[in-house]
Amino acid sequence: MEKEAVRCHTAIVDVRERSAVWKAIEDGVNELGRLDIVVANAGICPMGKGQTIQSWSDTIDTDLVGVFNVIQASLPHVNDGASIIATGSLAAQLGSATNQVRWLRVQLRQADRRPLRHDLSIQLAKRMIRVNALHPTNVNTDMLHNEGLYKVFRPDLKSPTREEAEAAFPAMQAMPIPYVEPQDVSNAVVFLASDDSRYITGTQLRVTAGGFVNPKPWKG
Repeated sequence: MEKEAVRCHTAIVDVRERSAVWKAIEDGVNELGRLDIVVANAGICPMGKGQTIQSWSDTIDTDLVGVFNVIQASLPHVNDGASIIATGSLAAQLGSATNQVRWLRVQLRQADRRPLRHDLSIQLAKRMIRVNALHPTNVNTDMLHNEGLYKVFRPDLKSPTREEAEAAFPAMQAMPIPYVEPQDVSNAVVFLASDDSRYITGTQLRVTAGGFVNPKPWKG
């Protein structure tokens, strides 16, 4: 940041804690003077055997309530012409024949942010504030690369390795790739945050390599 001569304010906050989120955003605005871009990106994906009602609750509190907390705490501070971006997931929009992914889909559908995006984009349009959602497919991060997800993609194996799981990953996409890179998602966020998207609001941008329109349903 110093090399680029840019100031920043950092805070480690649990997005489930409403008061802490409000304070962190208020402190940041007080230090830097304005708020033009909001990215609600927190998310968890508990998978594998042994999931409990607490797993479900943690997912809702993080993936849904956490997003609401960040956006709501930002609203008193965002300037006219600002951009609000919520990160979702392709998994929330797809069906599946497997119990594990069906269980995840139920969680994520409960964490559906479409009403928020739709209604908020209408309410803020007069101020030229944009509200959009970004839905990536599998991303090359630790959220994908873990034992629980590997077993979901390779239920035929007791302890699948990364290489064995990656053989099944392309089934999620129409393009023959196992996942997208974090940079691909970041590029889409930068676009939605920039003036290049100044008239784009109320939309769902999918970075899915064709995952949403894949004509071959995944059988797991």
